[in-house]
Amino acid sequence: MNGIRSIAYFMLIYAHLFRAYRYFGIDGDNEWVNNFLNNGSLCMDAFFALSGFLIGGQLFRELKNRQTISLRKFFTKRILRILPPYYIFITWQYFMLGSIQNDALPEIAEGMRAVRSRVIYDYLYLSDYIPGSMTHGWSLSIEEKFYLLLPLALLLLNRVKHRVGRLLLLSPFLLVPLLFRAYYYAYLTSQGTEIDTGIYLLDFYYPFHARMDSLFVGVIFSAVYTYFPDSVISYLKRPISRYAAAIGLLGLMAIMLFTTEGYPDHPLNPQPAFFVAVLRTLVGSLCWL
Repeated sequence: MNGIRSIAYFMLIYAHLFRAYRYFGIDGDNEWVNNFLNNGSLCMDAFFALSGFLIGGQLFRELKNRQTISLRKFFTKRILRILPPYYIFITWQYFMLGSIQNDALPEIAEGMRAVRSRVIYDYLYLSDYIPGSMTHGWSLSIEEKFYLLLPLALLLLNRVKHRVGRLLLLSPFLLVPLLFRAYYYAYLTSQGTEIDTGIYLLDFYYPFHARMDSLFVGVIFSAVYTYFPDSVISYLKRPISRYAAAIGLLGLMAIMLFTTEGYPDHPLNPQPAFFVAVLRTLVGSLCWL
């Protein structure tokens, strides 16, 4: 898992560097290379799937050993791990932008003022729905909602005595986001609405309800590993596990080479197709694991 996380961090860095260069009109001529670099954003599916696996595994083991989850202990650990550095950073950013704003040109100062006015959405972890002052706060907002939902959901599912039944009851957390994306995509296209970058990001890519399947892929994998460890170990020793890993790797490469998240103002990137808007996040998460 540390290896996957390291690769994902590298992808995160090069994707943002590529997009920064693209913003200034610096592009290559090879569409496949452009897609590969732009699709470094698949790292987020890896981060979410790993988060679901690690947090889910922790909670499933506690349920298995104690038949309950200490919500106080879980939430205290999450709060101490995330909230202090996060709030320190966005508060520092707020005052830093304020000091720069005082010396900036009027049009730049107005933009900074607008950005600072949205900091409340960062403080409330709502920036996956309403853009805040920190552009990338959406992913932390998704994680925080996941931390609130998962232990409560697992406590309810633990009332089901059959282990397979618990796994089946986790499936809606995969299906609901997928069905939402499919329905909304069909609705927009039936209305003749162009799914441009803004719509794709704000309605398909950022919101928790549209992305939680990536997290619950990891949760379901952790449930299988916790409740059926012998079967998992037996599977990993068989050749089919290596074939599955190869298929996952090929799937990731295919997504990165042959799809684009869609920047309609750029000639090499048409608007997102059905696969990108509806299937990409779920398929990408499955390929990572």
